[in-house]
Amino acid sequence: MGNESTGEPALPLGATQGDSRLRSDEVSVARAAFESLRAGEHLTIAGLTSSSGLSRVTVDEVVGDFVRTGRAQLDGDGCLIGIVGLTKEATRHRLVLDGAPLFTWCAFDAVGIPAALQVDAAVFTTCGYCEGPIEVDVEKGSVPSDSPLRGWLPLIENCENVQSDFCPEANLFCGNEHLGAWRVAAGMPEGLVMDLGEIAALGHRSWGAVSTATDMRDGVVR
Repeated sequence: MGNESTGEPALPLGATQGDSRLRSDEVSVARAAFESLRAGEHLTIAGLTSSSGLSRVTVDEVVGDFVRTGRAQLDGDGCLIGIVGLTKEATRHRLVLDGAPLFTWCAFDAVGIPAALQVDAAVFTTCGYCEGPIEVDVEKGSVPSDSPLRGWLPLIENCENVQSDFCPEANLFCGNEHLGAWRVAAGMPEGLVMDLGEIAALGHRSWGAVSTATDMRDGVVR
């Protein structure tokens, strides 16, 4: 594909490029928010405080930082409607996660989140070049091994806001031909080309923090 890079993308959970570690308080907030979103609950900050087991001051600080870095969304009433890629707001990346209809900020989120949670999911998105429909079935976190689909993850030197800096170009493509055509039209940007298996593996690294099976030592997700 020519101008590809072997560097690291800005992972959605990290505040800086390639850093997917979270403090224990951030993990508690992210896990509680994920569970509430998957359950279809109306998530207020007070409710998140109760479900996370943290103080209101701590939750306010964590959510505020997540919002500033594009890792959380609040609605007009101050309720949390999206966090680290999973959202109730309609986007072109639809995800039926263990039977619950939701959306994600980018195609990487849509594949990586169910892969990390090791659950069943149906992913509905569109090709980043031809805009044709793309569907991916995830079974207990596993993706098809023979799919021609290719993902593109942009490389960003300093990702300040995940939703605005990373997500718009983190897409799936029908195959290498459409990805190549998009890159030529986009001026040959730097980034990573990944198959579905590689996207799922990176998803484990990025969203493993929201899984209750994640190993935590010294207050840091490993």
